[in-house]
Amino acid sequence: MDNSTSFELGGKRYEIDINAYTLEEVRKELGIDLLKCFEDPTVLERIAEPAPLINAVRIFSDDDCERHGTTGDKDFAKLFRDGDKLREAAECLMNALICFFPSHQRKPLQKLMNSSREAELKLKERAGKMFDDPRIEKLIQSQLTKLDERFTSALESLELQMQADEHSGS
Repeated sequence: MDNSTSFELGGKRYEIDINAYTLEEVRKELGIDLLKCFEDPTVLERIAEPAPLINAVRIFSDDDCERHGTTGDKDFAKLFRDGDKLREAAECLMNALICFFPSHQRKPLQKLMNSSREAELKLKERAGKMFDDPRIEKLIQSQLTKLDERFTSALESLELQMQADEHSGS
């Protein structure tokens, strides 16, 4: 992902415009002060949830929402049909937020974002390699077989217990 602040949704472009007014609207509507996002990690956790994220993106791209006829929360939210679009909007939001900060803070914030992206890519690559390893498939199958054996044994034991109870009760 580049440093874009615009994304496509439903075949239309939306630009995230962060300014003092829209930041205050997000704070009032969602109770999230995005200016504190780099000092308070809970801010980013809260905005990362799908509903607050979509609502914040809608507020920040309000002009485009009006132009495209997606001004309602529900109309706009319905355009997010997959996680990739949500992710793209989140990255654009973070890029726009970084651009809003004073110039002397942008470079360290951008480095932080880039480091985070690189770490995520490395983790995905490592996980992909791990799951491509045929030994993992064998291990999973082995554990499933053991689980199935234990489950079958437990059912047989339960069945025997029920039969014994029937005979002792007659």
